[in-house]
Amino acid sequence: MNASHCAPGEEIKLTELTCLGRGESVGLFAATIAPLVSVFAVSWLFCRIIANIVNCMRRNEKWQLVQYPIEVYLLSLFAGEFLEAGGDTLNYEWVVKGKLSSGKYCDAEAFVVTVGETAVALTTTVIAIHTFVLLWVGTALKSVPIAWIIVGLCWLFDILISLILFLTRPDFYTPSPYWCWLNTPFVYKLLVFYLWLWVAIFVSFLGYLPLYFWGKGLVGRSPGMPWWRFRFEKRKPVKHAFYLICYPLIYCTLGLPLSIVRWAEFLHHNPPRSLTLVTSFLFDLSGLCNVLLFVYTRKGLLLFHDGSPDNAEKKQNTSEEDHQLEEVKIPDAGEDSK
Repeated sequence: MNASHCAPGEEIKLTELTCLGRGESVGLFAATIAPLVSVFAVSWLFCRIIANIVNCMRRNEKWQLVQYPIEVYLLSLFAGEFLEAGGDTLNYEWVVKGKLSSGKYCDAEAFVVTVGETAVALTTTVIAIHTFVLLWVGTALKSVPIAWIIVGLCWLFDILISLILFLTRPDFYTPSPYWCWLNTPFVYKLLVFYLWLWVAIFVSFLGYLPLYFWGKGLVGRSPGMPWWRFRFEKRKPVKHAFYLICYPLIYCTLGLPLSIVRWAEFLHHNPPRSLTLVTSFLFDLSGLCNVLLFVYTRKGLLLFHDGSPDNAEKKQNTSEEDHQLEEVKIPDAGEDSK
């Protein structure tokens, strides 16, 4: 039985209130586990960074949290993941009540989620471009202040577009139906989130695909070669090359199903409600996956080292080129060439 939690006569139009049946409440509760796990993962990461800073201060070591642009982008990525997952954990309120209703709580949840989702998409795009230019072209942005400006502009656009539309359009955020989100024509949903989701997926594959074959030793480039030219070759693979393809695979694997289901809803195909909950569950695992990927592939960034003074100061004593290659934890392809 899937009885509704709403009282008789309480069910009104979808944009104001959604009554959850027992099965829907259980499904929403299960779907909210994923963002809760991601919130804990990102919170642990930030706590670990703070602990590393405290340890450096206790040992009177020289330390600097951000030395490379990629560290700025990673902080932005994790901040977006925290907001996205944190907003989705607010769905527990609807599970307890058995119904969703418009109001300040609904507006707050939807605003936090949309800002977080768009921040993750924009930052993922920036990281993809940065990594491609760094490894494929052989140069990249080296200025940390400019990296902060890029991130700041992304967040400014993200917050302003959601805030302006919320203030100028009535019922901008409403139940839809299992959580609070955008209640607007498709063009606004595209502008606020979906465009940036698809741009992030497209740019990630476009940039990381040639890097994957470069890492496998199947293609290469010579110094001075235009960025769009390459040659086919056979050499030893670059260590950890698979880590590059993990980032777009994770984002696309978790984001594409949700995007497809939403497309189906926009086209009025009415996909099963269980499918909506499952795709949301997968998408909310992105925070956990990004934290795990960072911990296991990008040690040395954001003060993540083994705690010894030598490793703590390693970044200070390497060349600028080594610094750049250290950002993605992949050695120069020339070192493994025959």
